[in-house]
Amino acid sequence: MKKYRNILMRSGKLLSVFISAMLISAPSALSVKAANDAGICTFYGKISASESFSASRRRFSDRESAAEYIRSRLKDRTYEFAFTIPKDICTDHEKTPLELLALALAETGNGSEGDYIRYALKGYKYGCSEYQSETAIYYRVTYYTSKQDEDEADREISRIMQQLDLNGMTGYEKIRAVYDCVSGMVNYAKNTDDLSVFSAYGAAVKGTAVCQGYSQLLYRMMNDAGIPCRIISGLSKGNRHTWNIVSYNGLWYLMDVTWDSQLGGSDGFYFMRGTSDFDDFSKEEKHIPIYEYKIIFPDYDSEDFKAAYPISEKKAEAPVYTSGDVNGNGIIDGIDASIVLTAYSIASVKGTSPLTSAQSEAADVTKDGVVDGKDASRILSYYAAASAGNSKNLFA
Repeated sequence: MKKYRNILMRSGKLLSVFISAMLISAPSALSVKAANDAGICTFYGKISASESFSASRRRFSDRESAAEYIRSRLKDRTYEFAFTIPKDICTDHEKTPLELLALALAETGNGSEGDYIRYALKGYKYGCSEYQSETAIYYRVTYYTSKQDEDEADREISRIMQQLDLNGMTGYEKIRAVYDCVSGMVNYAKNTDDLSVFSAYGAAVKGTAVCQGYSQLLYRMMNDAGIPCRIISGLSKGNRHTWNIVSYNGLWYLMDVTWDSQLGGSDGFYFMRGTSDFDDFSKEEKHIPIYEYKIIFPDYDSEDFKAAYPISEKKAEAPVYTSGDVNGNGIIDGIDASIVLTAYSIASVKGTSPLTSAQSEAADVTKDGVVDGKDASRILSYYAAASAGNSKNLFA
């Protein structure tokens, strides 16, 4: 845990004692900048018949294959591309190109797809042409970054993730580590003339971004760490804004890494909050989801979205590790014993344990300074005794 805290210390963005005291005594005393800092799509529309289009056309027989092709073109930051599909698939020249684009932007669990691409689009146009048995669909897309930018971002994000070394951390610890890293390493962009500030590339490589860049980088790193995450688009004080939701223990939690970064990033005022307390810091700066660019962007305030992403009412509580409870879920059982055995096996091979210091202390139930099979055996004995109604403290 110290590793990513040190990132914040090096960034020089921790709150001063004076400001911290102000925040504790008067939570609304310090206003967070709520600027028009979400670029999203700045234009969209149809390609007219008079516009020249030089892209060669691929042929696909179903929607899924066409969507996969669109996704590959978007990931490569291709400016224009086209393909043909059977007429019976393109049932509506207005909706079908957008439906296929939305299918290409579906969540896959890959940090460089889904919302990462969705918020990389600066603008797009589309068009259709009829043939005897097929319909040709054309796209012309502009982005906030180039393929070269994205290649550089891939390398830098990979380096950051390796430096974070999330192996052995619990889900909560991974979320906190990634969040604090992004909050501490990125500076808020005052000048938006450079379009990279709207991207994860700007945030990771240049260290400067607006909310869209912060959110896109957080999305990328969370998903790369195996933590499901989404980007939410909306308003705050009448201005465009983006933030994130993240999955933890079956529920989703709200977070605004941009605003925490501007507040110093150390206390996490907007970290893993619920619907009832996300905007507790300042009642004047509420997060309001909006539905724009219909079809290719979700309706974040719809019942369908809420059912797919059930958000907790209250903020997440940090796990507490007690003797024998190695995963911090409040229960001592066979899972804890399995974690201990796995950690012991890894440490035997690599020489280092994947457990955090707090977990190691909870795992060492024999109190001999070593986490090994004896601890796992003692935990299993405790679990068996507790299951049989024996409350004897085997860890004493």
